[in-house]
Amino acid sequence: MHEPRIELTVEHRGTRHEVTLEGRLHVVGRHDDCDLVLKLDGISRRHFQIGFDGRAWFVERHPEASQPVYLEGQEVTGQAALESGDVLTLAGVQVTVRPLGGSSMDTLIQSPRRGGAKAAPAPSPRSAPPPAMHPPLEAEAPQGRPTVDFDEADWARDGLDTRAQAAAEAARRERLRRNAVLGGGILAIVGLGAYLLWPEPPPPA
Repeated sequence: MHEPRIELTVEHRGTRHEVTLEGRLHVVGRHDDCDLVLKLDGISRRHFQIGFDGRAWFVERHPEASQPVYLEGQEVTGQAALESGDVLTLAGVQVTVRPLGGSSMDTLIQSPRRGGAKAAPAPSPRSAPPPAMHPPLEAEAPQGRPTVDFDEADWARDGLDTRAQAAAEAARRERLRRNAVLGGGILAIVGLGAYLLWPEPPPPA
């Protein structure tokens, strides 16, 4: 039986990439050891994972993620069943999921979220995930991991290089801090000089 496959369309500010993943579990994030690497500020090193449990595809936030992931506008808090055409959103990136044909395992189950008759797969405890659902990362890692690099060129094209903006903002705050310290020192010196040079009042008659 063929391994299940899923196609992802990754979009960010007019940039579009098509990625196909094969296997039962795929970790998506900014770290180079992820199955799909997304190079973009605001994405966690390991942000979320997409898996196939033998009946349906699902998505869940990675336990190490510091940022949320949304499925059709709703934050993913546990395991959520995926349907063809579903859109995941994270850090301004949209990921549209679609199964590929060739095996009955490539069918996405219809969940009650869209009025389907079949229930989504029950969430599994993170502390003791089933081995078939959560194999070790390296066991599923494909050769030559796909990478979508939203680099400085993508940001600069839209005038939205937030990394440069953050550096400029930090430099501005530092200048304000130094000016405040310098201004406070000058005021202190002027006040002390005025106190020392102020003439004493004449003695009372």
